[in-house]
Amino acid sequence: MKMELVGYKPLDFESNGERVKGTQAFVAFEEEGVEGKRTDKLFFRDGFELPDLKAGMTLEVAFNRKGKPESVTIAQSAQRLNIGKQ
Repeated sequence: MKMELVGYKPLDFESNGERVKGTQAFVAFEEEGVEGKRTDKLFFRDGFELPDLKAGMTLEVAFNRKGKPESVTIAQSAQRLNIGKQ
């Protein structure tokens, strides 16, 4: 699923005696029935392989059956090629 990375922040805190460390990403994406874009936040535990994140980039996010992110890559932008008459 293509998502625009709006922003992100590192997290490192303790909750109920358990350490939570990772990256929280804020994303926007198109969804049927939504005027404009829907927004959401994703959490990636420390050690999850992420590309170098920059706000404004488009990501391709794959999810597992439980709806948790499985992989994240930078989406390739479509480039037009001039083929034929010049």
